[in-house]
Amino acid sequence: MGTGTLVMRQHGLSLAKKTGFGNGDVSASDETFLDTVSGLELCLSESPEIYIMPCPDDGRPLLAIGLRGQPVDVSIHWDDLEWDSPRIQELIRRFDGEEMKRSESWRLAANAWLDEWPEADRAKDAGCRFRQEIIEAFQQCEVLEVEVKAGRHRCMVWFRPTFIDFEGPVLRIADPSRNHVIFLDVDSASFRIRRLSPLYLQIGKPVEAVIHPTFISHPAA
Repeated sequence: MGTGTLVMRQHGLSLAKKTGFGNGDVSASDETFLDTVSGLELCLSESPEIYIMPCPDDGRPLLAIGLRGQPVDVSIHWDDLEWDSPRIQELIRRFDGEEMKRSESWRLAANAWLDEWPEADRAKDAGCRFRQEIIEAFQQCEVLEVEVKAGRHRCMVWFRPTFIDFEGPVLRIADPSRNHVIFLDVDSASFRIRRLSPLYLQIGKPVEAVIHPTFISHPAA
């Protein structure tokens, strides 16, 4: 399906990843869809709704996935396709879909900013000293592992952080090519960071989790 920008959000953590997409494989239980190109893992057990709509910003196709009546958990902006391209129109016909208005994506929050999260309990303000310690840790880091869980969907990425800055409690991190961008609220009650080695940091996984890297975005040179 070409290349695009995958966006996933959980409380206090968002990921935007420029990537290609393949056909994917469905698990033997028919409950998990895994795209081996992007590393996106979708849970199918709750029968999520799938939307294809023109992006309000540029009119390009935007695919969004979420439960009925709720904001979407996952969205994909196709960077190399036009809305009226034969490939998109064939998708709509194949699944007997109905074309949606651009305004509908705002209702679904499919095009929200990366630092727009649902209301959640916040931790006590981390303070400038703690934030500076975090920045220094990322500046020394050679490999950053990030796991994002949006609903019951997930994606893991590995990259070398080179662009790092703060705006209030929100930390923005990107690799040299900007193919991986994360927004992180360090004041969020769910914020977790682990140092696995002097040059390896991990965000998003609980302490008891075991790392099984399968789809690795190798650190850029």
